[in-house]
Amino acid sequence: MESLISTVSDQPCPPALSAAGAAATPQQQHCTHQNSPLMLSFGVVLSEPGNQHNLQLSIFGYKKGSSSSCGHIRTRKNTIMRSLLVLLFLAVANAKIFERCEWARTLKANGMDGYYGISLADWVCLTRWESNYNTMAKNTNNDGSTDFGIFQINSYWWCNDYIINSHNGCNMDCSAFLSDNVSAAITCAKRVVRDPQGISAWYGWRSNCEGRDLSSYGWRSNCEGRDLSSYVSGCGV
Repeated sequence: MESLISTVSDQPCPPALSAAGAAATPQQQHCTHQNSPLMLSFGVVLSEPGNQHNLQLSIFGYKKGSSSSCGHIRTRKNTIMRSLLVLLFLAVANAKIFERCEWARTLKANGMDGYYGISLADWVCLTRWESNYNTMAKNTNNDGSTDFGIFQINSYWWCNDYIINSHNGCNMDCSAFLSDNVSAAITCAKRVVRDPQGISAWYGWRSNCEGRDLSSYGWRSNCEGRDLSSYVSGCGV
């Protein structure tokens, strides 16, 4: 976690008059109108070498009725902040960046090795270049669609993000792929490769894995820089 940012904003009331007709004190003025929103926003930046992912949450609270007591507003802010911290904790808890061999073992345990003729090394290579094994990866394309999760599953073809019209081939919400529970993502990836296009549906695989000898890359000379088999070497799979 690289940085943590929080902001609080509220709109003060216009100057009020006390019972004696004098202007209210600054403490009395720092209230909100009936039904005016208090907004708290919280952001967290998850980073890794060569990759940065943003996670933002917002909560809107409303203070209804008379705003004569500024203490109520402070209490409301504290309540919203506590709720926000809980949501932030839950969101970060669901984020996971897999280690290569851990991911290879997870794929194998879920029947991906040899599924529709696709090797485990191909799956690991694909996800390395699509998401760097990050379950929270989320990227928007030029056509307005979004790719979600460790497999970067596309919202136009395979899942519903409720933003664009989707074919939703996997019959799933895209948000299901942004979790350290990868069962939904794996199920949808299996559905993708059952189509005629197969694993070629992923640009990351076509560009970096298909028929390649990766020895020239040398980006991890001890394990992942020689050929596709090296993506699972030393993993016990």
